[in-house]
Amino acid sequence: MDPYFLKTRGATMIRTLAAFLVAPLVPGFLYWLFFSRPWASDGSDLPAFLIYGGIVSYPVMGLVGLPAYFAITANTQLRAKHVLWIGTLTGAAVGLFMSAKEPALTLVALNTFCGFSAGVVFWLIWHRRPQERR
Repeated sequence: MDPYFLKTRGATMIRTLAAFLVAPLVPGFLYWLFFSRPWASDGSDLPAFLIYGGIVSYPVMGLVGLPAYFAITANTQLRAKHVLWIGTLTGAAVGLFMSAKEPALTLVALNTFCGFSAGVVFWLIWHRRPQERR
């Protein structure tokens, strides 16, 4: 087997794993920025926001992100538009679900932004640098 293929395939797998592990932490961090006012606190509540965000984000990633990733990469090249649209729409859906009892446009907008931001972080981690392309 071609050593270059193994090297680039391994790097892609590492980046994919890192993107799926790190990107779901973004909504918890953004919630912390929005609700905790970190400039006025010592930041000791950040782990709680990350844990709560992870409790919501990792299952959503498993239910939406992983199947979408495998479906897209099985048929075509993953592009930024795929990641950003899926992240944005998923964030909006979570926001609608969270505000089902009492509709709150602010909550939907915040979750939409969180989903978009998680998509941006995923893309920045996953995307290959030009020198890695063949």
